[in-house]
Amino acid sequence: MMKFLTTIYNISVSAFQWWISELKMLLPDQLKRKSIKKKTLFFRFNPEGVEISSGGGEQVGVKCEEDREAIGNVISRLNSESQIDMPVELILSDHECMTVHSSYPEQAIDRLEGLSSIEILRSMPFSEKDVYSQSELVARDTQKKQITVEHGFARREDIDSYLSRLSALNLSITAIRPAFDSPINLLPKSYGSDERKTLWIKYGTMVAVCLASFIFCVFSLSVRQERILTGLSDKLTTAKLDASLASKTAREAEKTETRLTAIRTLKKDHPSALMIWNELSETLPDNAWVTELKISEANVQIAGYAELAAPLVNMLEGNEYFYGAEFTSPVTLDRRQSKERYTITFLIDKAGTDIVERQIVRASP
Repeated sequence: MMKFLTTIYNISVSAFQWWISELKMLLPDQLKRKSIKKKTLFFRFNPEGVEISSGGGEQVGVKCEEDREAIGNVISRLNSESQIDMPVELILSDHECMTVHSSYPEQAIDRLEGLSSIEILRSMPFSEKDVYSQSELVARDTQKKQITVEHGFARREDIDSYLSRLSALNLSITAIRPAFDSPINLLPKSYGSDERKTLWIKYGTMVAVCLASFIFCVFSLSVRQERILTGLSDKLTTAKLDASLASKTAREAEKTETRLTAIRTLKKDHPSALMIWNELSETLPDNAWVTELKISEANVQIAGYAELAAPLVNMLEGNEYFYGAEFTSPVTLDRRQSKERYTITFLIDKAGTDIVERQIVRASP
């Protein structure tokens, strides 16, 4: 993923750098055309071919055939001599363009286009829609309060034909004039709009592609970062859950250990009947039976049969864990069993703690 994003980023940077270089080439050229008006290449079509000149037409023109390669060579040579790329203007012959100088009241300066329409109706054998025209103020007499206006007219089909031929020669012109020093420019306003539109579309598309690539890179990186953060968040959540589970397990283990300790303590403080029974079996002889065993805290009462009951009290007193043994009722002879029946009570020393410990020791290997 990172390789792909890096490739997209490098392509975007290269495209943007190329676009900047193209723009730098374009802008200086436009600035030069504004600042070097006096250095211009002039074209004039004639029956022998094309006449190309520079320097306002004062220099001797170079005649060549109407051929793209020949014209390109001439333009390259003239541009190299002037050390700049000069703008190109088309000069019309007298029979292709008509100019008229007329004087008007000073108030007419704000409606030159209307004056041009009037001159077309008065001087041209064509309708206004059949010609290209322009009017320019050339002089102003403040004393007489008059202005002198130059009107220029040329047939549309002639101008369009020249533009088509220049386009076939791969030339783009900046003006169409009736003479070298005329202020009139009959170049249609729509000329070059398609080229400019195409240029803007071209550079606009490049900018859009660069911008889209940049946005895509940023979006991809943000998505990747979001995935990384999501992964880290999931891991952190899992770690928290594991830590919580471990803490809960530790608390439960601690509670269990506390319960077991309490049980052990309780067993030590309150020995069970089984533990006392085991101790009695070690103390009493084999011919003495115990039929009843009652335990109340540290008090124990036993009852049963024995061939001789009298020695049992001394035997119990001889056990280091029992004390205070005594008969609680007279010893009687049971004729069916042919044995003496006894009932003895005694106390457990130290609440039976040592009994439990000894039982544990005996059970261990």
